[in-house]
Amino acid sequence: MRTLYQLFFFILFSLSLAAQNPDKKLCPDLSSVKVFTTGAQLHHNFKTELKKGFTTLKLVNLPTSLEPNTINITLSNQQVKMHSVSTLVVPNENKTSPRLKLIQDSISLFTDRLKLITSQIEAFRSQQKLLYDVIQNNAKAAAIQDIEKNIDFYSRKFNDIYMRIHEAEMKKAEIDSVTEVLNKRMGIELIRRSSVQTEIDIILYADNDLSTDIDLKYIVNTAGWMSKYDFRISSNSEKIEIRQKADIYNNTGIDWNKIPLVLSIAQPDKLTEVPELSPMDFGRNNRIEDSYQLQKQSEITETGKLDAAVHYKTMVVPEFNAEYMIQVKYRIPSDAKPYTIEINTSNTEARFRYVAVPKIEEQVYLTAMIPNWNSMNFLSGEANIFLDNALVSRTEIVTAPDDTLRLSLGTDSKIKIKRNKVKSETESAMIGNKVKYSFTFEIITQNLNDFAVNITLIDQVPVSTDKDVEVKQQEISGARMAENGLLYWNISLKPGETCSRLISYSIRYPENRKFDYNSSLQPKKRVVLSPAFY
Repeated sequence: MRTLYQLFFFILFSLSLAAQNPDKKLCPDLSSVKVFTTGAQLHHNFKTELKKGFTTLKLVNLPTSLEPNTINITLSNQQVKMHSVSTLVVPNENKTSPRLKLIQDSISLFTDRLKLITSQIEAFRSQQKLLYDVIQNNAKAAAIQDIEKNIDFYSRKFNDIYMRIHEAEMKKAEIDSVTEVLNKRMGIELIRRSSVQTEIDIILYADNDLSTDIDLKYIVNTAGWMSKYDFRISSNSEKIEIRQKADIYNNTGIDWNKIPLVLSIAQPDKLTEVPELSPMDFGRNNRIEDSYQLQKQSEITETGKLDAAVHYKTMVVPEFNAEYMIQVKYRIPSDAKPYTIEINTSNTEARFRYVAVPKIEEQVYLTAMIPNWNSMNFLSGEANIFLDNALVSRTEIVTAPDDTLRLSLGTDSKIKIKRNKVKSETESAMIGNKVKYSFTFEIITQNLNDFAVNITLIDQVPVSTDKDVEVKQQEISGARMAENGLLYWNISLKPGETCSRLISYSIRYPENRKFDYNSSLQPKKRVVLSPAFY
């Protein structure tokens, strides 16, 4: 009986060995990448042939930053069963990439050239020394007449050798410079090509010999992107072209060679969790405090593992997880450097307005206001602002509190503005026990553009909260005056047209009171930095 049991188990063991096929090692190509602001989901899709029975697929050359709990594998053939999936870190068998080999070959080539040129320089210097010795020996034995006859020959020889040494040293310096750059690049490439790699082992069982497509996805934390913009504005158009871009970096160890890219604002570590709503509390500050939003903001610094190779900053994004399909297939090397790519381009209506505050600055500023900004679901980010193809300013785009984005487009040098005090109308007079001062200012604006402009002028008159101080507005040229004394004019100027606005007011106060009214009339000053040359 014991012998029968032993025979039975031997047969089972033999059958299992027969069903176990040799391991199959694959290095799957990258099919697409979904890039998050902190991390990326890498997607491989490949086809493999399977023999009947068990086969262990060893997927090699995968990123060391691969997070095992994010692995997702789908098999297209229902006759294939997946028995287990495991990951392990193994020595990198493919440390030498084509780029690294090219760099190493180039260094080897330039090193050989450097040796040859160094040998040439040594040979030239030997010739130089030999010629010098010959001259010395001849000078001792020959007559002065013979030396004078040969001096031209020796001079030509010396000059020829000197020029050859100079040319060789110049070539040597060039090769040294190129070799230094190549060595730096090789150092970066060696760091990028880690000494270890991740391997995924998948044990599959096939009912018979067949083929199957395998879809593999996983998340790494060594990639990311940030939003940026170009606002392009034409002075003869009421529309703004918005070019949304992204700075994207790849430090996964795998180059992204013109594969489909998707940019996402989702948090990769939250993809498997169902979000929860929290109560909306109408707080004491007449604001609805959404604890869900507050909680999400507090989690920013605690989310996942970050890539130590880059620095991070916060970016304001919509609560929903927007995605951007990149139409152009870019090449993003795995070197942790930022690469700028285009996301999309759109045009939107804008309201343009010229604004001037000549009491502070005698300049006219052009501004653009984009209504319904928040509803466009743009992200926060840096922005370059172009006016008629000229870069006029850089700014940081954030969520607009009143749903209108305001852009400053700089000053217009073709609109001149001056604010002058009319001295002849400035007087002081004693009235009873009170003193009265009167002031008149003139604002002159001239449009030198070849098109009409609308300008908002802003100035002010004083206001009094003291019952003993009386302020009277004598002339404000039809301005709209706010309670705080600010004056607003909306003026329209045709090409070449000039207009004038007057401000006149008086201040009356007791003679025993002292007012430094002159300080308000002086041009405003500010503190800036400048170089110190002594």
